[in-house]
Order: sequence, then structure tokens, then C-alpha cells
Amino acid sequence: MGFARLHLLLAEALVATGQDDNDVAAHALEAMHRADEAAQGDGLGAWAGPLLGGALLRLSGCAVD
Repeated sequence: MGFARLHLLLAEALVATGQDDNDVAAHALEAMHRADEAAQGDGLGAWAGPLLGGALLRLSGCAVD
């Protein structure tokens, strides 16, 4: 669960500082994967999902600002 939390924190920090959404998506996806492996998909994985979704929307150009 430690790696899931680390990737989740990295994704949140990248969003908060306006960094590249490719990096946000990569860390959010890794957080979801690690959380699922640690049987924490309902907790940390669920928290990472909106981060991943938001990054993917911004990357696709469909995001509403």
C-alpha cells in the first residue's frame, strides 16, 4: 500500500502545481494499480480514479474549465 500512497501523493502534487497531465495520469494509474494489488482499490484506488479521469479529460481537450 505504500507505493500506491506514494504515487497518489505525487499525482496530487502534480495537479496542485499545474504540472504536465501526462505525468499526473501516469502516477494516478500506477496508484490505482498498486492499490488494487494491495486490495485497497475501494480506498486509495477510488481516490486516484478522479485524478486519472481529470488528467485524461484535460489531455483530450474535452475538459470544462
